[in-house]
Amino acid sequence: GMIAKTAVSPIERVRILAQTGESGGLSFSASFAKIVNEEGIKGLWRGNTANCLRVFPSKAVLFSSNDFWKSNLRWMLGSKSPA
Repeated sequence: GMIAKTAVSPIERVRILAQTGESGGLSFSASFAKIVNEEGIKGLWRGNTANCLRVFPSKAVLFSSNDFWKSNLRWMLGSKSPA
């Protein structure tokens, strides 16, 4: 989750700027170059921390609830006692 979000963060940043109109109608590659020229290479990952903080709790809940329901459904079906 977080690794994938970080990997595609530069693409998402350019896409969001295009959707909000902040790219000024530039092409993808021109917007990409503009970000690098104005903000440096780190500018491509601007906002990624907030995105990762949003993903982390949802994945934690997903993993824990998946294990809980898997073991309880097995127990209810009589194949194994709950962990």
